[in-house]
Amino acid sequence: MQFLDKTVNIPSRTPSHIAIVGCGSVGSFLSLVLAKISDKITLIDKDTIEPHNIPTHTLIKPFLSEQTPKALAVKLMLDAMTFANSAPLHADVGEVNFADLDFSRELEIIVLATDTVQSRIAALKNIQQAIDDLPSLKRIIDTGIDANGYRIAVIKPEEVVQYMTILQDMPERQPDQTRACERVRNFPVILSLANAVMGVILSLI
Repeated sequence: MQFLDKTVNIPSRTPSHIAIVGCGSVGSFLSLVLAKISDKITLIDKDTIEPHNIPTHTLIKPFLSEQTPKALAVKLMLDAMTFANSAPLHADVGEVNFADLDFSRELEIIVLATDTVQSRIAALKNIQQAIDDLPSLKRIIDTGIDANGYRIAVIKPEEVVQYMTILQDMPERQPDQTRACERVRNFPVILSLANAVMGVILSLI
C-alpha cells in the first residue's frame, strides 16, 4: 500500500459500497485503489485464471494459480493488503441480480471494468432491472484501456438505457491473448485511469 500512497492521491476511507464488474488487470488494480475509500466491495467476474493472463495480474500474482476464480483471487489480495470487507461473486454478469447483493441498498457506485461490449450491456440491463432496489446508487462508471489510452464514462442511474443504446453501436473487440504484454506495458495508463475513477467518486461523496 505504500506504493499506492505515493502514486495516487487518496484521502482517508469514506464508508460506501462499490461493486466492481470485471477483475482482470484493470478491475483488480481498481479494487485495490478503491479499497482505500470503501468499506464494502463486491467483486464480480465469471472467469478463472488462465496461463496467458497471469502476466497482466501483477498485483495479485501471489494469490493466483491456474483455474482460480478471478474474483476470489482479488478478494484474497484485498484481505491481505486492506481492511475492506470484500465479497467475491464468481458468476456471469448477465445472471447477476444486483438487488440480491449483500448491502445492495447501500450500493453507491458500480464500476464496469470488463473487456467486451456485450458484457457491459448485460451488466447495464441487470442494473436497470434492479434500479428500484438500489436507492443509494449514484453512478455507474464504465472503464477500460485500449491502444489510445483509457476510457471512462460516468452514467447516472436514469441514463442507463440511453448509454446501452450507445454501446450497442460500438464494434466488439475480439479476444486477443497477445494483449497480456500490452497490458503490462500500459500500467501507467491503468494508474491514470485509477486516478480518474477516484476523482469521479470523491466528487460524489
